[in-house]
Amino acid sequence: MLPDSHHPLSGEEKEQLRATILATGAVAVGFAEASDVSADFHGHFRRWLAQGMAGPLHYMNNHIEVRTNPSNLLPGAATVISIAFPYFPARRRADDAPMVGMYAYGRDYHKTIRSLTKSLLAHLNARYGAENRLCVDSAPLPERYWALRAGIGRKGRNSTIIVEEAGSFVVLAEILTTLAVEPDAPSAQDCLGCGRCLRACPTGALTAEGLDASRCLSALTIEVKGEWDESQKSVMATEKGRATLFGCDRCQTCCPHNSGVIPTPIKDFLPRRAILDLRPEELIKMTEEEFAARFSGTPLMRGGLDSLRRNALNILGSAAHASEKP
Repeated sequence: MLPDSHHPLSGEEKEQLRATILATGAVAVGFAEASDVSADFHGHFRRWLAQGMAGPLHYMNNHIEVRTNPSNLLPGAATVISIAFPYFPARRRADDAPMVGMYAYGRDYHKTIRSLTKSLLAHLNARYGAENRLCVDSAPLPERYWALRAGIGRKGRNSTIIVEEAGSFVVLAEILTTLAVEPDAPSAQDCLGCGRCLRACPTGALTAEGLDASRCLSALTIEVKGEWDESQKSVMATEKGRATLFGCDRCQTCCPHNSGVIPTPIKDFLPRRAILDLRPEELIKMTEEEFAARFSGTPLMRGGLDSLRRNALNILGSAAHASEKP
C-alpha cells in the first residue's frame, strides 16, 4: 500500500527525500507549505508592474492572480519544494570579450533540470502516490519568494537568491506536490547590504523598488525581439551596453557572497568552447543553419540569431555590417 500523500512525512523520510533531491546535482533544497503568498509580497509585485518596471518582460503581466497560490497551478498542492542548481563555470570568457551571461555557457538549464529531475518526479509518484508539477522558470510562480519561504538562501539587493557554497550563481526550480512535507524555517536573511551591486550596475537598473527591467542590459539583450525603442537604444548606447552581447553578470561578479564560489559539478553546465570564443564579428556573417549547428540546445537559441546580430552590431558600433546579412 502506498503511503498517504496527505499525511506529513516523518522527519527521517523528509531528510531522505532531501538527500535524494540533492543527489540530482542540487546545492540546496527546502520545503514550504503551499499557501497564499503574503499580501505584502503581492502588493509589492502589483506596484512593480504598475510602475512599468517589468519593461520588456511582458509575460510578467500575465496570470497575475494565478501567482497568488501554487494550487492555481497544481490543484491540491500541499508543498512547494524549492531547489537550487549551481552553474558557476570553471572557465570564463576573456576579460576583453563582450559580456555573455555565465548561465548561458552550457546547455539550456530548462532542458538540464527537466532531465535531472525526471526520475525524481517518477519516484515521488511511485513512492507516495503524489501528483507533482515541475516549474523551471516556465510557470507564473514567484520562485524567489518560494526560495525564501523554503529557507534555501538569502535575498540579494541585486534581485537574486544567494545560496551557501554557490552564491547567487544558481538556477531555481520548484516541484509543486500534493505530498505533505513539514515546512522548513523560512529565511529572513538579507545580503550584507554593501551596495556593490547597485554601484556596479552601469545603467541604474537596480532600484529600491527592485529591478527595473527596462534598463537591465540582460533583459534588453535577451527579451527584446526586433529593434530597440528609443529609450532602450539610449541604454544600449552606453559604454557597458556596447560591451554586452547576451545577458549581464556585473551585479553578481562584484558580490562578496560570490567570492570563492566552487565551479558547478553539473556536466551540462560546463562551458562550451563555441560560447567561450564567440565574437560579434562571427554573428554578423553567420547563417541560421550555422547558428543552429553551433548553439543548438543552449540558451542562445532562445535569443535567436536576429537578436544576437542586433546586439553584435551595437557592439561593433556600425550599421554598415547589416549589409553582410546572408
